[in-house]
Amino acid sequence: MPLKPKPVTDLQRQLDAAQLKVCRLNAEGRWSRTGRRRSMESRPAYIRRLAIMADANVTPTMLEMNTVQALAHKFEIEPIPLEIRRTDDIESAFARLKTDQADALYVVINELLNANRLLIVRSAEAAKIPAIYGTHDWVRSGGLISYGSNFPALFARLAEMADSILRGTKAEDIPVEQPTRFELVINLKTSKAIGVTIPATLLARADDVIE
Repeated sequence: MPLKPKPVTDLQRQLDAAQLKVCRLNAEGRWSRTGRRRSMESRPAYIRRLAIMADANVTPTMLEMNTVQALAHKFEIEPIPLEIRRTDDIESAFARLKTDQADALYVVINELLNANRLLIVRSAEAAKIPAIYGTHDWVRSGGLISYGSNFPALFARLAEMADSILRGTKAEDIPVEQPTRFELVINLKTSKAIGVTIPATLLARADDVIE
């Protein structure tokens, strides 16, 4: 996965000032801003209400939820926030998703939701609602679509950074990096199960198609 240096940010300056000897690799919150915008632009016309599921206990996931809500408004899509604080909230969230007649689901993944991956994936399939996730392991577990960073490649890059530090490079001299390429994975078995047709143009752009 090609990576490029990022300009020094205030956060990076603060880290350097504190002399924190850490490896820094920015996964861009699983989605780039460009990726979110493109997903909105290429959405099927029938999607007018978008449910957004996120862990309400964690600030970064709520920030991502707010970002997606703001972007949805720009495209005249009604966002339906589904705040999850514990596993028991997931069932009621899907009940609300059905009551509010959501057309699609965006899942902001983190530790809590990842621990309930199968429950969420199976609930989305049972509700016959198209859902998009941030990593390919959700699609391999039965999810419809994922678009996000290739984390094994990121971890490999972290290993390279660690090796560089062990050879004498100072951590603060390693620039913050971010992925420049994201992977799209589609599960056709799931698309058939929920009655959704994936456009040929989207299939052609997929990095992996599960049949």
